[in-house]
Amino acid sequence: MVPRTRQLTRAMRAIAPILSLIANSSSRSRIFNRSGVQSSSPSHLLTMRYHMPFWQHGVRFAARRLPARIGPATHAALDYAVAGSFLFMAARMWRRNRRAAVGSLLCGGIVAANALLTDYPGGVFNVIDYKTHAKVDAALAALAAAAPRALGFADDPEANFFSVEALAQTVASSLTDFGHYERI
Repeated sequence: MVPRTRQLTRAMRAIAPILSLIANSSSRSRIFNRSGVQSSSPSHLLTMRYHMPFWQHGVRFAARRLPARIGPATHAALDYAVAGSFLFMAARMWRRNRRAAVGSLLCGGIVAANALLTDYPGGVFNVIDYKTHAKVDAALAALAAAAPRALGFADDPEANFFSVEALAQTVASSLTDFGHYERI
């Protein structure tokens, strides 16, 4: 039990500077938009978009120090939950922001296709192996993070959803044991 406690302590020490950086950027922080005009953000989620690379790198760094505890069946459930959240938000965003809705449909469809085609307990067609699924998951997290900028709605509030989903995919992939089938 002591080694696991040490691992958790090291992981918390690794992520502490990143969390303090995020905590120090409160809603009173100053943000400069593309034209260089200073504005004060009423929402802390708006500033999260600018710190997302710090979050993702911090999560990856901390998760490398934690044991991979998520098995294939749990990972399949998380994949379908992420796909469902993308598709649900696409329906909610359709009237307000079509670009965000289309981006959410694309991300949700690709996540669902990746889950359906993987050879694991939640897969249906068993076309790709579990290791390849891990690589596609990393690409999907990058796609979710890049979609708002690529589709032109990075300054809209809907972009925050994509940042949170990219972070969730990074956490799920980092804590998943993708070597599960190699030991069996």
